[in-house]
Amino acid sequence: MQESTLAKRYASALVDLATEQGVLEAIGQQLADFAQLVETTPSLRNLLESPASDRLHQKAALENVLEKAALAPLMVNFLQLLAQKRRMVLVSEINRAYHRELDKRAGRLTAKVTSATPLADDMVGNLSEALSRVTGKTVSVQLDVEPELLGGLVVQIGSTMMDYSVQNRLNRLKSFMKG
Repeated sequence: MQESTLAKRYASALVDLATEQGVLEAIGQQLADFAQLVETTPSLRNLLESPASDRLHQKAALENVLEKAALAPLMVNFLQLLAQKRRMVLVSEINRAYHRELDKRAGRLTAKVTSATPLADDMVGNLSEALSRVTGKTVSVQLDVEPELLGGLVVQIGSTMMDYSVQNRLNRLKSFMKG
């Protein structure tokens, strides 16, 4: 899912502030935990995200969560700002954008690899190393299995997709034979 421009701006500002304070990873974990809490608690999500919710109720609910959560002052201020600006609906998007920005700044990429059968650990390691050499960045591999590929791999890094699946080759051969 693609993040909105607004979520990217909030995430980038939070990354900048966390970098200044030397708490990048801690803030990232706290943001992820809070986003998960909001996603998995429908009543909290509805209260914090609904424009129809009373601001005093929203503030009280957020304060209650923040008291119990032992968060860094930067995170507390950030969440209070989101609530004040009625941007709590963006928490999940901001979380994803924050972690993408962290990975970008650290030179890390995630490759989505789809295969017909599960890959052995050594194959995943070799694939990760090869992709790291090609991209010049540290690449972690996220695996998916789709038996309809029949064999081979589909590798996606960002917007670049490399389809080396048997299914794709059969489709190309079929297209070629039709003329």
